[in-house]
Amino acid sequence: MILEATAVALSTGILIVASILPYVTLNRGSDASRSQPKALNGLSLSNCFACGIFLGTCFLGLMPHVAMQESTILRQLNVSDPGDRHAYPYLRANVIILSGFVLILLIEQLVFMCSPKENSNNCHGDAQYIVGDRSARSEMRHLEREMNEPLVNLSSSDDDLEEIQFRGYESSRQPQNNRDGASHVHHGHSGHSHHHHHVLPGEANSIEYILLLVALSIHSIFEGIALGAQKEFVDFMKFLFSVMIHEVLCSFAYGVSLSKQKIPLKKAFGSILFLSFSLPLGLVIMAGIGTFEALTALIIKFILEGLAAGIFIYVAAIEMLATEIPHEPEKAGFIKALVVLSGAALFFFINLALS
Repeated sequence: MILEATAVALSTGILIVASILPYVTLNRGSDASRSQPKALNGLSLSNCFACGIFLGTCFLGLMPHVAMQESTILRQLNVSDPGDRHAYPYLRANVIILSGFVLILLIEQLVFMCSPKENSNNCHGDAQYIVGDRSARSEMRHLEREMNEPLVNLSSSDDDLEEIQFRGYESSRQPQNNRDGASHVHHGHSGHSHHHHHVLPGEANSIEYILLLVALSIHSIFEGIALGAQKEFVDFMKFLFSVMIHEVLCSFAYGVSLSKQKIPLKKAFGSILFLSFSLPLGLVIMAGIGTFEALTALIIKFILEGLAAGIFIYVAAIEMLATEIPHEPEKAGFIKALVVLSGAALFFFINLALS
């Protein structure tokens, strides 16, 4: 028992390091890339690689497992004929996974609808492209106003000839960083200025990392439950080794995602701790599962893992890929697609080796 507890504690520490390391490393190197946005940079490519790992976890790990649990439940319900499955229309893997996808979609849109407008307008999409597009539209409106103004502004009094201004003079005095997507824009009205703060996606209360945390935690908890079912020490260590390879990949991908979303250190560290302790939490839950009926526990596990698979699909395909692939030069988009493929392929070959 002591050896098992020591191995789990060591594994938890490894998972914490696996998430913190990419988060800290990519945050240090992201300041330069933020000042000069590039279609291909280390943070963006790492996020694409993490997306591939999440897709591999879902399609190659969770979904086959959920389908296997569906078959086990139907056998325990004495349903062998495919025609009898109509009696249990909701006990289907594809229905549960789709429910997880649609449920998260509705929850996220409700959160955005109830959030302040300055946050909800900018919660999606890469900051680089959104800020650039907003700056371009703002500059076009400014040029149109200038074209409608007289060449010389003679609206001032005769005693104040110093205030005569030529068209374009005021715009030339504006700081250059306002055209480069600065966070503050100044509009002069009646001798005073209004300051509008544009919240970038990373500065907003993004819920993408929370969705990922929920999906990954459910996955880790059930890995811990399966680990707790191993009775012999040798079997326990073999299973722990195979689980840790998957968990380290997912923890690394989660750290990359936290860095990409620019989550503050305190929130990021708290979520990393929660994710890393999900595996031992599964062991604790396993001890209490014996109080449930076997079929009831299996159905609960089936539903939660199916919902987690739907969350993985939504976050990877809608939240992550949608902010990386569109609006890219053709070559950059293709390279990012290859990086996503490499992340999924890595998970596939590791899964194949362990099976």
